[in-house]
Amino acid sequence: MAAAPKQEKTKTPGVYKRGDRYSLTFRDAGGKQRWESVRTYDEARTLKRTRDQQTRDGETHVLARDQVTLAQYALDLFGADLARADGAPRVLGRYQGRNGAIRDATKADYRRDVEVYWLPLLGSKRLPALTAPDIAKALATLAAREGDAYLADRSLRRLFAPLSALMATAVEEGVIRHNVARDVRVPSGRDRLRRFDVEDQVDDDRDVKPYTRAQIDALSQILLEPQLRLVVVLLASTGLRISEAIALRWGDVQLDGGAPHVTVRRALVRGKLGPPKSRHGRRNVPIGHGLVIALRQHRQRTEWPRPEDPVICSLVGTPLRPENLRRTLMPFAEEADVVWLGFHGFRHAFASMLIEEGRNIVQVSRLLGHHSPSFTLTVYAHLMDGGSGGPLDIGGGRQTGEDDRRGACGNPGPIPRALG
Repeated sequence: MAAAPKQEKTKTPGVYKRGDRYSLTFRDAGGKQRWESVRTYDEARTLKRTRDQQTRDGETHVLARDQVTLAQYALDLFGADLARADGAPRVLGRYQGRNGAIRDATKADYRRDVEVYWLPLLGSKRLPALTAPDIAKALATLAAREGDAYLADRSLRRLFAPLSALMATAVEEGVIRHNVARDVRVPSGRDRLRRFDVEDQVDDDRDVKPYTRAQIDALSQILLEPQLRLVVVLLASTGLRISEAIALRWGDVQLDGGAPHVTVRRALVRGKLGPPKSRHGRRNVPIGHGLVIALRQHRQRTEWPRPEDPVICSLVGTPLRPENLRRTLMPFAEEADVVWLGFHGFRHAFASMLIEEGRNIVQVSRLLGHHSPSFTLTVYAHLMDGGSGGPLDIGGGRQTGEDDRRGACGNPGPIPRALG
């Protein structure tokens, strides 16, 4: 980034040249130092005389012109200018920070953000007429950007800083009476909602079909590469989202003892580690004997067996990317005559097998990491018996067995057997 032009003295006291603009300083009636910026030296000298006379007359109304627009004030304060000719030098304006000195790099960021994001949306608005709904509408427009233009929650907060500083300075200088930016709430929480890949956002998609047990067996048997087979078995036997599975580390896998399980504490989305899709996604999922054996064998084979290493990894020890896994698995699915239903098809297969085994909806919901059993019921109701069932036989002489006592206690029992 080019260095900002230095401020040079002129023949007129209190008037300075910086780049292609002129700044002037004066004291208002309250004794506070003020700065303004104009384009020419003659304008600066004239405005300097006017401001000094206003101070002598006791006027405190500085820059309080009913017609001043946000664009005009942003040009004066930050040097932000949409009409700047190509190749024309950029200036930083007169903004000096509100809580102490501010770095030139930060002022340059403010100028750029105001030019790129705020002037196109609010530049023509008169500052005295600007309202909180105007700013909220502009924020909503920025928050609605998608694809490569998406602005994360943190970016929105950063972009809001120069606008907030502009409004606060305008209040201090008497341009406006109230900082309406303080009444606006910056949108938040959007990153978590869109963090997961498209296939990880279909928990509420009733049309997603599960793989059958036969399809999973066929696919796992045709996969000769052990890690690819492990991916299929792991997803189908645990119901993990693909973002949760590729984020598993060996330290998250408990293979010894009487209750082997995998611990879900993080998800890897677009190369970045973060929490699961919701707080309910933090969970322990028990695993069956077949998957325990497969994981033990895989850890013995891999070059990356440390607790901090990923369970499913590339040749250099980094987590595999879902798109690469998808491209690799799809031809094998075609060879096994299995319609590729996406990674979420394994998750739905896991849920359907639990329901077939008679697990209650609370157990299914917890194992899937859903936020409520009612949500799980809504998604998977089509997998359940829609009939009225048989009669409830109370006192009919049926002797209670061990299986009945275990069901009454709510013991979830073993997870569906490991596949493959």
